[in-house]
Amino acid sequence: MRLRSRLLTVLATTSLLLGAAPAVASAHPQSNATIMATCSYSGTHPTIRFGSSGSAVAHAQCLLRNFWGYSLTVDGGYGMATAEAVRNFQVRCSLDVDGAVGPQTWNALHPDTSPCDF
Repeated sequence: MRLRSRLLTVLATTSLLLGAAPAVASAHPQSNATIMATCSYSGTHPTIRFGSSGSAVAHAQCLLRNFWGYSLTVDGGYGMATAEAVRNFQVRCSLDVDGAVGPQTWNALHPDTSPCDF
């Protein structure tokens, strides 16, 4: 628990030092049906990380923004803002914090399978 708290503090401090606005709004701003319609995606869920681009990245950004409340632009580019949101999400969901969206993070991002509730 102390490590998790320290990680959140480091992430928050880093955001403040970089002059970024808080990355998280209230969780679950829309219903599952609305999110799935908004973030519809029929491709595979490959592991994506900083520097990745494409529709899988846009899908992850859409879920982070529209279901989990992160302030992100859905542009299909996995940049610093997306990496920070993913790391923060992983901490909040008690996942391994690596900044990449692999199988466990994909599962947690999807509202119909997510073990996270915050």
